[in-house]
Amino acid sequence: MLATVPCTLLHKDIRQRFFALNRHRLGRVRESLRPRQRVFLDALPLLFHTNHPLLPGFSGTRTPCGISNYSPPVTAIRAGQSISKGFSYKKWTPPIHPIYGLFLMGSSGTVAQSKQSDFDIWVCCRPGLPPTDRKILQDKSTLIEAWAANLGIEVHFFLVDEEEIREGHFESLSRSSSGSAQRYLLLDEFYRTGLLVAGRSPLWWLIPPEYELHYENLVQELSRKHLLRTNDYLDFGGIPQLPAAEFSSAALWQLNKAIDSPYKSLLKLLLMECYASEYPHIDLLCRHYKRAVYAGKTNLDELDPYVMMLHKVETYLQHRGETERLELARCCFYFKANEPLSRPGRADRPAWRRQLLRMLSASWGWDQARLLQLDSRSEWKSPQVMKERQRLVDQLTHSYRQLSHYVGTQAKQTPQTQRDLHILGRKLYAAFGRKTGKIEYINLEISSNLREEWLSLYQLDQPNSPAGWILYQGRFTPGDHGGTALKHGHNVTELLVWAYFNGLISHATHLAAYSKNGMPKPVELQALQAQLQKLFPHPGLHGQTLDNYTIPPTIERAVVFINVGIDPMAHRTRQGIHLTSTQADPLSYGGARENLALSLEMVLLSSWKEVLVIPYRGSQGILDCLSEYLRWAPLSEGQPPPALTTGCYSTSHGRHIAERIEILFQNIVSCYYQNYPPHTRYVLGIGQDYFILWFENDSLYTEKWPSREALLKALGRPQPIFTPVVLDRHLSHWAFLHRLFEANLPGQVQCFYRTQSKGTELFILDERGSLFHQIYPETNAKTLLAHYSRFLDTTVERLNLTLSPGHHNIIVDKAVYYRLRQSNHGPWILERMQPAPPPQPSTYFQVQVLGDVLGNDKIFTVFCDNREFSAFEYGADLYREVAHHILRQRSDHEPYPIYITDLDLSPALLDRESLGSIQTVHLLNYKRVIEDQLNQALAELTSD
Repeated sequence: MLATVPCTLLHKDIRQRFFALNRHRLGRVRESLRPRQRVFLDALPLLFHTNHPLLPGFSGTRTPCGISNYSPPVTAIRAGQSISKGFSYKKWTPPIHPIYGLFLMGSSGTVAQSKQSDFDIWVCCRPGLPPTDRKILQDKSTLIEAWAANLGIEVHFFLVDEEEIREGHFESLSRSSSGSAQRYLLLDEFYRTGLLVAGRSPLWWLIPPEYELHYENLVQELSRKHLLRTNDYLDFGGIPQLPAAEFSSAALWQLNKAIDSPYKSLLKLLLMECYASEYPHIDLLCRHYKRAVYAGKTNLDELDPYVMMLHKVETYLQHRGETERLELARCCFYFKANEPLSRPGRADRPAWRRQLLRMLSASWGWDQARLLQLDSRSEWKSPQVMKERQRLVDQLTHSYRQLSHYVGTQAKQTPQTQRDLHILGRKLYAAFGRKTGKIEYINLEISSNLREEWLSLYQLDQPNSPAGWILYQGRFTPGDHGGTALKHGHNVTELLVWAYFNGLISHATHLAAYSKNGMPKPVELQALQAQLQKLFPHPGLHGQTLDNYTIPPTIERAVVFINVGIDPMAHRTRQGIHLTSTQADPLSYGGARENLALSLEMVLLSSWKEVLVIPYRGSQGILDCLSEYLRWAPLSEGQPPPALTTGCYSTSHGRHIAERIEILFQNIVSCYYQNYPPHTRYVLGIGQDYFILWFENDSLYTEKWPSREALLKALGRPQPIFTPVVLDRHLSHWAFLHRLFEANLPGQVQCFYRTQSKGTELFILDERGSLFHQIYPETNAKTLLAHYSRFLDTTVERLNLTLSPGHHNIIVDKAVYYRLRQSNHGPWILERMQPAPPPQPSTYFQVQVLGDVLGNDKIFTVFCDNREFSAFEYGADLYREVAHHILRQRSDHEPYPIYITDLDLSPALLDRESLGSIQTVHLLNYKRVIEDQLNQALAELTSD
């Protein structure tokens, strides 16, 4: 309990001072409006006090209406009649007023209110108003917003409840608030900027500043003694000591806004920094304002909320000796006021704003030249804008570091605050951080017109210096470098993208390039410009909410420009050769299999609104570009990247090159994101090389192979699990392999053969997709098939009998056989074949091989029927002895090939990738090696 009641509370003068200031500021609001707009302010309380069908906002007969302590004055009734001649006001008093008051918030009636300012209006509802009534009242507010828009006024209504505010349950009280996280700071702003339009006045006005910390106790004491009728006032509560977390939250919010609109938010951001420096004994602006009123000060200019905020920030920065930041704060204030002092005043604008700004600018030492410079900001061109940008970025970065330090020193900060700070750091980095290939956005709402009539690109040609380009402002001739250099870059694409996203390029901009080879041509520059405008019609890089930065960035749009300023056929053109070929794949063109995509520049726009230009060169560059494109869409998340667009304008082959790259990327995305597992091997030909692609841990891996034979060997490597193979459709000379891999199934051994003039070519796909390939010269296909039938049947049976858990083993189906033949129309056909039934064991030799490891040596034992030949016995002569024995057993002593009919290997013979699990291709590979040695020994014996 308070011992005494403050006598100042009983003085009507205090209340009248607040009402007088409120009335005069409302007058300034009205003065700032055009004559046809003033009807909005005059009629505003009437629209909520009544529910007349002829007035704006009528949304049915059940709409709540009626404002406490309000009776429409003549001006309001006349405003209603000017809106609708049929309107007639009938005095009425509702039993319970659903609306306690209307308040204008923010810059209304201050020096910061300009023609572009909008109105944030609080509609203070009766506590406990039913949700249905609040919904109807919100609908009414929306209709009034639409009516105001027709008058050229942007209005936003916010329904509030005094009890909810006292309890800290804030709704979105303005578009510039962050809700309950800034409860007391929002009240601070409300008490110093809020204008009472109609209804109950704030109880806060009547609590003397020296009793602020005892606000609740004093209100209870006065009510108990019947010295105060609380029903006549709106009580949003007092502002005790501010929690430290509020500064973090408010500063986070303001810094977030300042990244997008620095001039609008930097002053408030500096105020948060100022408040934080005073913690825990903070002199809030609303208390400073109240002390001034209680002290009898009534000068509107001195009590202007924005002037008071500027003076507090000025004092803070002057004390710290930060003159650069002080000058920037004053510039932000001046730009917010939007009153160009270097130009003659306008009759339709309030004179008091101009007088106040002139007085302030004179006190800052600003002369006419400084005013002219600031007032021409909307026409600043890129050199000046880049300097100003750096000043703003330095300030924002400094504020972020200050905030990070402040949060780090507050032990009671919540994990949410730390998380928000981290997310804000992401946005700050995305907006201003430098990294390779990133386009720097220079126009932070500084200028409204950076467009250039001419831009020139000049290629550097200096010894001992890296190649590069310079973007110049204006037009110049070679040798005359008098123009202003705007930007250095690695390539033409980077400079064009920088100029486009920063607003230097429009439909009317002329582009010229100067280089030794005369490339790129004007037509190519125009095509690049048109493609950028088509793909990125609104090249803004900001405006993202913090929610966008809670997850890693993804690609919003991507384009690849190919061979910019390069003609891939130029070397042949100079030789007078015009190359045409039936082998029309631009990545492996003609008999020489040339890659025509010599350079690529990928332009990425991310969900964090970063723009990246990444250059690539040559065959490996195509794969690196593909890898980067897919990296932004992790395969494990299952969401493919957006479709890629390509452009190539430097050669007659350009359209085909662009289509080839675009379709390649589409096919690979379709392969991995829609149709096949990540470990699938995608086979691609670029130039004279072949590449195998696959995913592992969301990363794309590639291997290069220089020949067909090397690639087939790579495809035959053992696999830990079934691994499909997809051939790029442009490998047309391998069409028969397409058919093989399309037919490939897990858990099945498939044997394919095709007859050629040189013999029989055999392909076997085993149960895990590994490919075995061998050519048998002068071998009868029927005999070969019969042999493999015996060997594979035995192999499959052994594999199934020796299955062990933990090695991805599955039951292997019995082998199937196909003949590959080409139809008359071209496509390859798989013709199912049935091998001849196995003969009686007595009619052919059974050659069984057992393999093991002893120390570092591979030991093999061969059984010919029941005769054993061991490496322990014969050593290096093992295969010669076996061949000699077989030759003697043949009645005709003919040297036809020896085939192994059965093979068993110890797991110790396997490679590491096999994980200790034998698969068919292991046995086939050893079978080939051992058969080669046996048949070589046989050939040597017969030649002897």
